[in-house]
Amino acid sequence: MLEYFVEQVAKYKVNAREGWEVGRATFISMNTTVVWGGYPKIISRGKNKGKKSWRGVERTEKVIVTKLERDLFAERYERDTGICSNCLGEKRVVMGWNCETGTQYAPCKRCCATGIVP
Repeated sequence: MLEYFVEQVAKYKVNAREGWEVGRATFISMNTTVVWGGYPKIISRGKNKGKKSWRGVERTEKVIVTKLERDLFAERYERDTGICSNCLGEKRVVMGWNCETGTQYAPCKRCCATGIVP
């Protein structure tokens, strides 16, 4: 659930209003992520009506998120909610993906599949 905390840190850093989303993220290393985001347009007509589009939207907000910042947000999340930050309370984590079987899950080892902070 690393992506969840990267997004939360980015939103905090740009002081985002409701509707701000990550448009693209690039993991430079396990310690650093570059995030571009903004406010996507909602398509108003056609077969994709109601879907989000980044076409024509400037993603000028570029943020660098470090491992320390992610860890601090994860720690605060656990302290405030009492929920495991590794699985976000879902009791399972993504183990892998296969084109034939789809996403494969495994029990969260950090919380012993309880969903509660160990």
